[in-house]
Amino acid sequence: MPGIVVTWLSSLVIHASEIKALVGGQIIDGIGANARQQEVILVAGERILEITTYDAIPDGAVIVDLHGATLLPGLIDSQAHLLMSGDDYQS
Repeated sequence: MPGIVVTWLSSLVIHASEIKALVGGQIIDGIGANARQQEVILVAGERILEITTYDAIPDGAVIVDLHGATLLPGLIDSQAHLLMSGDDYQS
């Protein structure tokens, strides 16, 4: 049983080389009145890990310079037509 727990826990570990640090852009999070400046979005795969400060960028993370860009983390495609597919979503 301990081997199963160790295997499961090791699958939760994210290595710094798998993390992208999106830096330099202003962040509109939809919560605050103003855009957030001088902050970093840490991303692993398709998942946002956190919005944090430059000091929290892990050593070995891939830096993506987005100066001049506006970031909208978590924004979904609000133009999607979910009910236009051929599937019967109610069944």
